[in-house]
Amino acid sequence: MSIRFFISLFIIKMFLSLGAAAEEFDLSTDEELWPSAAYSTPTKALSENEYPDFEDDIDFENMETVISRQIARYKKRSLSGTIQLGDTTYSLDMTLRSLEEFLVLVRKTQNCMKSLPGKATRPVCYQMLNQEIRSRFNVYVPDLQPGDPRYGETNTTLFTGYYTPTLKGSLTKTKDYPWAVYSLPSRSRERQKDREAIDFEGALDGKGHELFYTNNLFEVYLLHVEGGGKVEFVSESDGSKPDDFYLSYAGTNGQSWNFISKYMIQQGMISDPSIASQRRYLEAHPERQREVYSSCPSYVYFKKSQHQPEGSDLVSLTNRRSLATDSKLYRFKGLLTYVKTTRVDEASVGPIGSGKIRHKPFSRFFLDQDTGGAIKGKGRVDLYFGESHYAAVAASNQKATGELFYLMLKQ
Repeated sequence: MSIRFFISLFIIKMFLSLGAAAEEFDLSTDEELWPSAAYSTPTKALSENEYPDFEDDIDFENMETVISRQIARYKKRSLSGTIQLGDTTYSLDMTLRSLEEFLVLVRKTQNCMKSLPGKATRPVCYQMLNQEIRSRFNVYVPDLQPGDPRYGETNTTLFTGYYTPTLKGSLTKTKDYPWAVYSLPSRSRERQKDREAIDFEGALDGKGHELFYTNNLFEVYLLHVEGGGKVEFVSESDGSKPDDFYLSYAGTNGQSWNFISKYMIQQGMISDPSIASQRRYLEAHPERQREVYSSCPSYVYFKKSQHQPEGSDLVSLTNRRSLATDSKLYRFKGLLTYVKTTRVDEASVGPIGSGKIRHKPFSRFFLDQDTGGAIKGKGRVDLYFGESHYAAVAASNQKATGELFYLMLKQ
């Protein structure tokens, strides 16, 4: 994912196959997102002796939240179709039953760790969990074939990361807050304006599409990369302070997305595509901002939300529990997954761009709830780190291979 290999992408859901860049997908037509159908996945089954040792590095924190959100979504649907994992075809209602049964196991494991004091607690409780999974769940992995990336390797999947950036906002355009974040224009001739026209020529000024104004154009660009964010408002001149809100993806201008890091490297402005390098250069050379940002003509529009940004199936993403895959290969969303790879060690995190970032192995349960334009292939995953300083650093530095597993309740 270009810089998403450093900042990961969700990019922008603008190139999503279920929610669009070039083909603007109307997220309001909810039923069209999930028609009754026969779904398939490029997976193969594991025998029980091939199952990994399941252990969750954060002991199921936020797991009940992510499962409950997905269950609520499933219960709004008919679930009348089928889904195939490996050589087995399941009725779609098995996806709901799998989450309900796994939630029971999550609660049992957490209760176990509360009831058994001492250092021996976790191994005993996870041993019980593994016994339950082996007896009740089938486990699948990506079915890589010759020509697929990482075919024949132990670590079959490439993991990058994304997060929810937080912007400072004002409802009033001022010298300190000059850059607007816009809602989707209804008129195509306005919507199709490129980034240069919008940010530097005022193509949308005064047309009623401004959601708020912010103080840093690079943060606006990162918001476009991530496809969602949060606004924290400063006090207005009259002393009032608007309520903060989240931003969810609403559409794009349909023009091509080019990461500015690629242009900056080509022009000799920076030597590496890291966020820190880009930020430092743009802050030191404001006279070249227009040139740099104009290299990415695509523009992303947003809508207000009172909840965290949504994945491609309109379920709010959950911190450290949601992930994104290729929607052309993994079309049906909400499946229970398990990940083994490495991530940024919290103890090594200082200000973004400072210090030596260290990584450590981890394993965790996620739900496959999202997709992204740069997420291509059977073994390709974007991990959602949430909204925090750690999330920004972790997502910006997440690029590691590992293993991906899908779990489905045995029929």
